[in-house]
Amino acid sequence: MKQVPNTILLVEDEPEIVEALTEILEVRGYEVISVDSGRRAWQKFLVHYDKLCAVMCDGNIVPSRVNPVRLVKLLRKFGPTTQFIPISSSSDWNEKMLKAGASGPAIQKPIDFDALFQALPKLPVLIH
Repeated sequence: MKQVPNTILLVEDEPEIVEALTEILEVRGYEVISVDSGRRAWQKFLVHYDKLCAVMCDGNIVPSRVNPVRLVKLLRKFGPTTQFIPISSSSDWNEKMLKAGASGPAIQKPIDFDALFQALPKLPVLIH
């Protein structure tokens, strides 16, 4: 039986947000890999792409060679089925991400967890 991917790559450079999101996502059954830049996100994606169900990316991450728009374009090329969920407080960035291939509109900061869980892929319910 093929395992359903349940790992989220979280691209966020604010430690408090990483900690809060990781805790909430893990309670919901997701595994979380967190990085603080687009370059590191791309490196982790290449290693873990087969386990990822989604990439969540802050629009204001530390600048690097792989900015959020370039990251979503790379993911669409090499991981077309992986959901890309932007996180932002800027509607301008939201529009750029949608044009680049994001899976839907940005989850606005402060984070609306109902909107977040609606955007995430659903995990199968395991009955023991």
